[in-house]
This record gives sequence, C-alpha cells and structure tokens, in this order.
Amino acid sequence: MTMLVLFPVIIPITFTIGYFEERQKRKIAERFSCTKCGNILGAISIDLADAEQHKFMQRLLHENPGIRIRPATRTVYAVCSNCKTKFTYLKEDMLFDIASDNSPIE
Repeated sequence: MTMLVLFPVIIPITFTIGYFEERQKRKIAERFSCTKCGNILGAISIDLADAEQHKFMQRLLHENPGIRIRPATRTVYAVCSNCKTKFTYLKEDMLFDIASDNSPIE
C-alpha cells in the first residue's frame, strides 16, 4: 500500500537523478583526455559507448529468441573516437578510467 502511494513521487525523482547523472558524465567527458592518445573524449565518446551497448543487447536478444534478457552490467561508458580505447566511469571519483574490457569495437 505504501509503495502505491509513493510511486507517483519515486518515478519523477528517479528520472531526475538519472538526468543529472548523465549530464554530469557528459560534462566530465568534455574535459577528460584519453590516456592513450590525448584526444578529448567529449559527448561523442558517450554516444559511441551507448551505441555499443545497444548493439550488444540487440545481439543477445537475437541469439536468444523468446528468452527474457535482463540488461547486462555495464562496464563501458565512453569510447575514444580517435583510438577506440574503452573507459569506465567512476561515479564516486567523477572521472573515467580505462575499462578492463578493451576488446575492439565491431
């Protein structure tokens, strides 16, 4: 019963928090230099990582028809547009670090 009452409050708060976290991540990417090539990551690096995650999820859905797939734990949040180095986002430190999965982008 309590959840039903709080539901209209929780949903907007969740979306607002997500919006501000995404905005903060993009601002940090605009100032962060790739540790391999020195190129500024920028918002395009976030978009590249989002596209890679989307392709990965689509491939999982295609390979497993009829099975409900939960989103995989995301580790790559930015991809350098110059050298394709993958970065993870350290929210507590508000910076990017080279991801452990640095396999080439398909």
